[in-house]
Amino acid sequence: MAAKSCRLLRAVLTTAVEDGLIQKNPCKVRGAGIERSPERPIVGPETVLQLAEAIGPRWRSLILLAGFAGLRLGELLGLRRRHINLDAATVTVSGQIVTLEGGRHLVSEPKTEAGRRTVFVPRLVVDSLSAHMQGLPDDPEALLFPSESGGPLPATTFYMGWKRARAAVGREDLHVHDLRHAAGTLAAWTGATEKELMARLGHANPAASRRYQHAARARDRAIAAGLDIILQGLQGAPAR
Repeated sequence: MAAKSCRLLRAVLTTAVEDGLIQKNPCKVRGAGIERSPERPIVGPETVLQLAEAIGPRWRSLILLAGFAGLRLGELLGLRRRHINLDAATVTVSGQIVTLEGGRHLVSEPKTEAGRRTVFVPRLVVDSLSAHMQGLPDDPEALLFPSESGGPLPATTFYMGWKRARAAVGREDLHVHDLRHAAGTLAAWTGATEKELMARLGHANPAASRRYQHAARARDRAIAAGLDIILQGLQGAPAR
């Protein structure tokens, strides 16, 4: 909030300079407009699977899509039957549903053109979606994760189930958005390039995707360290 406020103040004063109202911009605190988000915990695939089982069948597929395809919560709540192609193993993102104050819902397009995308998903996710969709109305416009009345699901309703699932697996430190980070990190572990990560996660800014490559490099160092232990053991073992 402080960084955003500083950038706004700087922009206002810059306009004042251009309009001749003041001689120079006094808002020049070095680094004050830079946002430094704390590092979030890396969520491994085993944790994603545990959360999916703990949350129950109603939202199991939602957790898997977040953790392995990297969809945002608003994108997940906006998915409809027609967005799922089980044969092609793809999920198409073309909109989102955001819960506003007072329980109202805003249905809109993705924030950027990059957010409009088609994502391939693993077979495990396809199987879960196939079972999940058997309980939905046979209507292309049917919401994939509706409320009990069939309308948009309030985010607060999902969060209650999410909190129970977190507690069940002993990870009450996690945010829903951490599942998206998990998907990005897993994709980077497979060797995905920056452009591939941007396309998969719907990033318009490459800086957002670089964090996952950084996490992948950290994981690569851990893998190398593990190989060292194995090789050291082999070197000490008698020859066969």
